[in-house]
Amino acid sequence: VALAHAVKADYVHLCWENRAPAPHELLTPELLTAIHTAGLGIILWHEERESELAVLSKMDVEGICSNMPELL
Repeated sequence: VALAHAVKADYVHLCWENRAPAPHELLTPELLTAIHTAGLGIILWHEERESELAVLSKMDVEGICSNMPELL
């Protein structure tokens, strides 16, 4: 959040490529609340697994980048 504010960003673009088998578990309610409370939007990068997209699409984020948008 501090870095996003320092560069005058409007969104935080969270990227977890190869970071976790279930990236939605990295998006804790506390993290999402902290980002939104700071007045920032959240964009997620990048997911193609249908099961993960199903969970992520129900989370309080503004966008999800994907090479397979038809799965969304």
